Amino acid sequence: MSLRFQSIEALRAAIASEPGSIADLVAEALSGLDRTGRALHAVAHVATEDARARAAALLAEAQRGGAASPLLGIPVAHKDLYMRAGWPCGGGS
Repeated sequence: MSLRFQSIEALRAAIASEPGSIADLVAEALSGLDRTGRALHAVAHVATEDARARAAALLAEAQRGGAASPLLGIPVAHKDLYMRAGWPCGGGS
C-alpha cells in the first residue's frame, strides 16, 4: 500500500493485516522526504537509519502481539523545532 492519499485508518488496516508493511511505509516515506522534500528545501534532516531501526523494532513488537498504539507504524515527519539529542534543531531558519 502506498502512503499517498491514504488515511491513517487505511494505513492502520494495512499494517494490521500485514505487519511487514511497516518497513515498506517507512521506506516510502524516507524516499519521498529524500527526493521531494530535499528538492523543495523542505527537509533539514532525515534520520534514515533511526527510522529503519524503529520500523524493525515496531515490526518485532507487532509480531509479538505487543501493545498496538493507534499510530504504530505510521510514518511521521515534523518540523525541526523539537530538540532531540544528536539531531539538528534549527527552527526552520
